Amino acid sequence: MLRVRMEASEWQTLTENAKESGLTTSGYTRRKALGRRVDSRADMQAINELRRLGGLLKMTHTTTQGVYAETTASILCDIRKTIESLSPEIAKELTQA
Repeated sequence: MLRVRMEASEWQTLTENAKESGLTTSGYTRRKALGRRVDSRADMQAINELRRLGGLLKMTHTTTQGVYAETTASILCDIRKTIESLSPEIAKELTQA
């Protein structure tokens, strides 16, 4: 067990950040203390939706035999940039996959 002294305003910020990320206060504190990534729940939901849309675009490209290749390529590029802006770590994982 670790005890840490902090101001009430710091505790409030800590608990708000934990709630936003969907973690308990201890889970959030543990991840931050160990230098691990903490993504907000909203960002992860947005990233998952963007990945789903990317998959649908790839399916459209395949089923239309590339009729909309230029458009789908452009939109996929925009999706990747948006994911990158939300979480560079996840974008890096997608590039390596």
